[in-house]
Amino acid sequence: MSQHTKQAILSAFLELLDEKPFDRISIVDISQKIQINRNTFYYYYPDIFALVDDLLRESSRELLEKKPTGRTWYEILLEITDFARAHQSATYHLFESQNRDRIERYLYNIIMIGTESLLESEAKDLDVSARDLHVLSVYYASATLGMLIRWFLGGMQENAEEYLADISRLLEGSTHTLLRDRKWKGAPS
Repeated sequence: MSQHTKQAILSAFLELLDEKPFDRISIVDISQKIQINRNTFYYYYPDIFALVDDLLRESSRELLEKKPTGRTWYEILLEITDFARAHQSATYHLFESQNRDRIERYLYNIIMIGTESLLESEAKDLDVSARDLHVLSVYYASATLGMLIRWFLGGMQENAEEYLADISRLLEGSTHTLLRDRKWKGAPS
């Protein structure tokens, strides 16, 4: 079987997601859309959830393959949300389905990669331990995920670029302060 067929399945699924909620999409719908039989679908995917995982993996592959360094929060956020901005209906339909936890894990993982890379770059000339960088990365990845979830739950109505710029300004200002002042380090007083 060809890679072309697998890509056609992914594309058909994405088109259907743009049209209707995930819970109303069946393997028969996908198969009919690209004129294959169900057995061909099952050759590539054991179920529709594996297809969701593959869609998320494919949409983030480039970002995961290259570890960004020395870039801004805004650029990283634009890359992370590229799929969501290009396919708002599909993203909303996936987010409002039983796949929400998959999307949150996927987003958290790619946010964490970007966050770690950016913090490592910003802290390279500072005396910051690996553990402290990890704690800050978890903090910023979690906060960023929360802000993105809020945007999803709002139906992505706010202008994405403006919203991401607002998040970026918040992150950049606090990142510089925390890395340089490091008042958060050590035991609480």
